[in-house]
Amino acid sequence: MTWCRSNGGYSYFETCATKNDGVSAAFVKVAELTSEMSNSMDLGMPLSMNAASGALKLDANAELTATNQQQEKKKKGCGC
Repeated sequence: MTWCRSNGGYSYFETCATKNDGVSAAFVKVAELTSEMSNSMDLGMPLSMNAASGALKLDANAELTATNQQQEKKKKGCGC
C-alpha cells in the first residue's frame, strides 16, 4: 500500500481469487479509471474500422480459407 501511494498514488486492493474477496471491487475500479481516462483523452481513434483510412477488413472466412490453403500445401509438400 505504501509503495502505491509513494509511486504515483495507484489504487491498492487486497484480493483473494479462491475466496472471491475483493476481486469484483478491483475490476470495477480498473473499469472506472479506464473510462475516466478515455473520456478525458482524445485518442484520435476512429469510431469504426470502416472510417479508418487504409484499415484492414477482418473476415473470419478469409482467414479460415488462408489457413486451409496453408495446411493443404504442407500436406502436399509444396515448397512454394
